[in-house]
Amino acid sequence: MTPPQHAIDASPILVLSTDPAWDDDRIQSELAGCEGEEKDAHPFVQYSNGHTRYDLTARSTWKGGTGSARDYLNEGAVMFHLRRHRPMHMAEVQDAFTREFGREGPTALLSVWLKSAGYGIKEITGAEDLAFDQKPGAVPESILLAIIDTYGLKAITKIGSAAFAISQPLRESEKKV
Repeated sequence: MTPPQHAIDASPILVLSTDPAWDDDRIQSELAGCEGEEKDAHPFVQYSNGHTRYDLTARSTWKGGTGSARDYLNEGAVMFHLRRHRPMHMAEVQDAFTREFGREGPTALLSVWLKSAGYGIKEITGAEDLAFDQKPGAVPESILLAIIDTYGLKAITKIGSAAFAISQPLRESEKKV
């Protein structure tokens, strides 16, 4: 499978997989009957699994053609614009992850993902009630609570894990050869 061709300097944008702006009928139709590598290579799957580092325009090769997650997105999406963690924030989140990893229960890593989301969200577009003053540092707790109230704990888990993932060093497949 060819890795997606994302731009290393692209601004990462997370659109939750549950957002109604996704063309879910088209996605499900294209994925019907696909398995294994064929399914994993689909542009939406590549994007939602983080293989594009949440670059909506990253091109993926699939079924003899190319496409991007943006091709499956209609107007009106709520977009979480992410940023890489600053080194001290990354160390803080990594330490919390190491401490919490392996604990049992549905909220075992919640404190890690909350911290990561707080440091990783740069801006939210498409949801006026989630707008905030973009000062350096963490997102206000009121915004994190509003995200939880609106989208549930799974959204914070996804946002936090996405911010954590984009803050990691490049994988070998992402480096220039």
